[in-house]
Amino acid sequence: MTHKKEASNLYLLGVAAVVVIAVVVLVLNNGGSLEGAAQVIVPESSRVKTCVDTDPNDDWHVRGYAQQGVQRYYDVCDGNDLSQYYCKSGSGPWPRRSFECPSGCERGACLPRR
Repeated sequence: MTHKKEASNLYLLGVAAVVVIAVVVLVLNNGGSLEGAAQVIVPESSRVKTCVDTDPNDDWHVRGYAQQGVQRYYDVCDGNDLSQYYCKSGSGPWPRRSFECPSGCERGACLPRR
């Protein structure tokens, strides 16, 4: 019985190690944050009542987001295409049409011209 318990504990320890490594890799691949995804659920303390756009002038060189409630939508890259989210009058965040970044797109913003 002791061997089964030790094996079970070793298995759980291995699973925990894999989970920790996966989280660390996820954070490092997203520039030190969990904001690499287009949609993120933020803590209740960050809730907003009306839709908020942190990039109201649609500056393609700045990664912004649109948020309503606890749902935050970050600008995202798809290859060299940038999709920016914005607040639509009378409703929540909507994606704008994609824009092709001439010098490439990285972490939700167009790279500066070279």
